[in-house]
Amino acid sequence: MARSAADLSLLLDTIAGPDPLDAGTGYKLALPPPRHTELKGFRVLVIDTDPVMPTDKVVRGTINALASNLERPVSGRSCEPAAA
Repeated sequence: MARSAADLSLLLDTIAGPDPLDAGTGYKLALPPPRHTELKGFRVLVIDTDPVMPTDKVVRGTINALASNLERPVSGRSCEPAAA
C-alpha cells in the first residue's frame, strides 16, 4: 500500500472518513495520540497464515523475516508464538 510513513499518512487521509461530496465536510478524523514513543513499547501481532486465503511461501518468509527483525535486541522486543 505504501513505501513510507508519509505515504501511509496520505493514504489514511484519503480513505478515512466519509466522502465530502456525499456526506459534507463537517467530519473530522481525530485519532488519539500514540501511547508509546518507541517501538519497544508496543505489542506487535504478526500473522503469517490465513485460514481463508493461503499465504505464499515467499510472502510468509518475508513476514517471518520482519518478525525476526522486530525480535532483535535493538528493538527491545521478543516474539512469542500465538496460541493455535
